[in-house]
Amino acid sequence: MPIHVGAYAAITREPPAEEDEFYRLIGENAAIAGLEVPWTTQLHARGNETLLGYLRPGWTIVATTIPGTMDAIAADARFGLASDDAEGARAAIDSLAALRDTVHWLNDSRGAGTVTAVELHTAPRRRESPSSAASLSRSLDKIAGWDWDGARLLIEHCDADVTELTPQKGFLTLGEEIAAIDGLPVGIAINWGRSAIELRDAERVTDHVTAAREAGVLEAIVFSGVASGASEFGSAWGDQHLPVFRENGVGGEQVSLLTPDLIAAALAAAGPVPITGLKVGWRGERAPAAERAALVSRGVAAVEALRE
Repeated sequence: MPIHVGAYAAITREPPAEEDEFYRLIGENAAIAGLEVPWTTQLHARGNETLLGYLRPGWTIVATTIPGTMDAIAADARFGLASDDAEGARAAIDSLAALRDTVHWLNDSRGAGTVTAVELHTAPRRRESPSSAASLSRSLDKIAGWDWDGARLLIEHCDADVTELTPQKGFLTLGEEIAAIDGLPVGIAINWGRSAIELRDAERVTDHVTAAREAGVLEAIVFSGVASGASEFGSAWGDQHLPVFRENGVGGEQVSLLTPDLIAAALAAAGPVPITGLKVGWRGERAPAAERAALVSRGVAAVEALRE
């Protein structure tokens, strides 16, 4: 099965024509099944018509709510589907109504099944506002009762709050998320980089993959790299979506912990899943669309080769 690409992470504030060229080049890759799209920057703020222009025939969308979630908790620490604060949980639930309506609009505009999944997240940051699996379950019970026009709801696991570490997200643990979705039509997506950030060990990401698979809830695996030391992407263990490792590479390839061997291990631990994703970021100086598209395509090729 082809790969959904979070290509938006490789956009570096280009003028519209350069961004259009980037997506045109991405669209030439037959191994790509569609896009992971951030709710606030394309599905909403940038406009739905712009997004439709980037979709190639047959492509589908995985919508991620992480950008909007992070913006919202920056404004109100109580915000989140897992919030123990009633107002914080209600705000998170209400924020998804517009996304639900957009799912219908996209499917009506592009064809049934255009939006294949929606990734949700278990905010708030636990160190800033109380959260729990019970609160998450209550929120999801309400959301899962809406008509999502065939789009699957997924909890994308982000790094949990680990006492001795400074978290990037600091949301619920994977075990709590699995417990919260028990009996609900909601699955789990494992983001390789975010699990590595939590575990501080790239070789242990398969622990998360295996736990979700054995619970019968693993529905997506998203490959997103991370570095164990400071780099052009920022500090060590930052959630910056480094590309797949390549010795003497560019754009973070040379420091990424996301190696072909570890991709293969994660795929083996996962077994068949409905969605495989790749998110590739770009940092540093602006680069031509062709250079950034090539970086994405190398990652896609690496993952696709290991799935055969």
